[in-house]
Order: sequence, then structure tokens, then C-alpha cells
Amino acid sequence: WTAALAETIKKMPKGKGEEPNAVELEFVQATDVMRESLGNTPETREAELRSAQVLAGYQGTVDEAQVRAQRLIDTAPKTKQALIAARLLVQIKSDQIGKDLKAKGIAETEAEDLRKTLSLLRSNTELMTADKTEGKGKLTELIAVQENRLRVGIIAFKEKNQDFNAAALDYEAYARDAKDPVIAEKALANGLLAYEKAENFEGAQRIAKAWLTRFPASKGAMAALRSSATTALVMGNYPYSIWLFERVGAVTGDETAYLTTIQLRDGIGDVLGAAAASDYFLKRYPKSGARWRVWLEQARALEADPKTEDQALGKYRGCFAGGAAEIKAECGVRAAQILGRLK
Repeated sequence: WTAALAETIKKMPKGKGEEPNAVELEFVQATDVMRESLGNTPETREAELRSAQVLAGYQGTVDEAQVRAQRLIDTAPKTKQALIAARLLVQIKSDQIGKDLKAKGIAETEAEDLRKTLSLLRSNTELMTADKTEGKGKLTELIAVQENRLRVGIIAFKEKNQDFNAAALDYEAYARDAKDPVIAEKALANGLLAYEKAENFEGAQRIAKAWLTRFPASKGAMAALRSSATTALVMGNYPYSIWLFERVGAVTGDETAYLTTIQLRDGIGDVLGAAAASDYFLKRYPKSGARWRVWLEQARALEADPKTEDQALGKYRGCFAGGAAEIKAECGVRAAQILGRLK
């Protein structure tokens, strides 16, 4: 009887409206009779699964479909019918929250039902073992896809609502969990930008450090940090800009980045920081064409303090020995002035 009804349903077009047609309802009723009469047999499970699939196709009976799918999972988790029922349950709940979550986003409260279902399925040891041995990992893959979809949707929702700090924290966690380097770097880049929008520069520095630690040779990281450093400079956020330029210089060996760091520290009156950055530059780039300019800037800073004029004299003598004509000329004049004062 149920087999004949199932064959009839296969040949019939899907019913219209929110409720199953008469034949489909008769099949569902027949399934209930089978379950009560025969118990948990392969034939009963097949009928129960088919009933759940039929009911899932209509808005008015989709809740009943979930009940039947869950019953299969609970009573026969090691069976192929339970595996298919689990995938059906996930699909139903996924459809209920809509498509394209990346574009429209989803609030965490709206995602909770699907997230709870995914968590319960993943924690069902018998079901997941059966998926591995009998289901070719299809359920595991579906759960992973849906979990990722939810994470992306929740982040998108937070960004749409300008909760950039919360979005950045999620990006940071997403990057840590991502095994694909491309995905991880994209999450890190988005997280860096979100922290900057939130003006949380402590978080931005943390995620930048994590990026450089995990992907020290990343061209994407260098491009992002250089762009952020330039933007911070334009916006007048000099401490953050200095921090970024120092990281770019340290990782890439870009002497221009370090020269910018020296100039910025000098510009904000950080004499000690500028001196330390200058010393580092001269040690790392002893043959740089810019070394004479750095020597000159060091000498000027030392000359400003009468206690270090003698050190300034040594620097001026050094930059007088080389460099472009205008630098050489200034170093010579200033050296002569100091000598005049020291007599």
C-alpha cells in the first residue's frame, strides 16, 4: 500500500498551495500506521523519510517534516535514512533564514535555531560516525558549509549596523579557524579594516601582528599595512602610522618606510624615538643614499641640546664627508659654528 502510494507520488506533479494533496496526505497517514504496526524497520524508516520529504515541500506542513526528520535521527542515528533526514533538517532550517546572507546579513538571534541544530547534529557521535563510514561525509560537509554561511552572515549584519568592533572580533576568530590561507588572509584584511573603522587601534595592532606572524612573507599583508599607514598619516593618527610603517620596514626591508618613521617621530617631538629609529636605519642600511640626510637630522637634534654639542659635531663631520652638495655644505657650516662656540 505505502509502496504503491510512493510510486504514485513520484509520478504526480507537486501539489499547489501550502498543503500536500490528497494522495500525499494518504501516504503520510499510511506511514504512521506502518510505524505503529511494524516499529523501527528499514521499510518504516524509508516511508518516514519520504513522508518528511513530502511535508517539507509545503509551508503549512514544514514543521511536521522537521518533527519526522528529527525522529529518524533520534531513533535510528546509524542508518542511511537518518543521514538523509539530518541533511533535510539542515536544509529546511537554512531555507527559513533566507539566501545570500553575505549580502543582507543576519542577526545572531535569527541564526540561533540553525546554529543550535548544527551543533546538536555535530555532537551526535553515532550519526557523525555513520556519516563518515556510510554517508561519504556529506552531512559533515553540509554542516561546515552552513556554519561558515552563518558566520559570514552574522559579520555582514554587524558591519551593516556599523558595529565594526564586534565584526572585527569575528573576523579575527574566523581567520584563526580558517585552514585555507587565502580565506584566512582575507579575514585578517577585513578585520584590520573593521578595527580601523571602529578606531580600535589596539585591536588593529593585534590583528596586524597576527597577520605578520602567520604569513610573514605575505604581499597582501604588506600592501594592507602600507595602505593603512598612509591613511593614518593623512588622518593625523601619527602613533598608529608610525607603528605600521615600522612593521612594514622591518618585514620588507623597505628603507623608505623607515625614513618615514624617523620623520614622523621627529615631527611629533619624539626625540628619543627619532634617534633610536635613525640609529637602526644606519645600522640596517649602511650604504643607503639617504644615510647622509639621516646623519644630518641626527646632528641637528643633538645640537639642540648644549650637553650633546660635541656629539653633534661628530655627526656633522661625518655627513660632511659625503652626500649631496647641499647636505655637505650644511654639515660643514654647522660643524664650523659648533667649533666656534666650543673654543
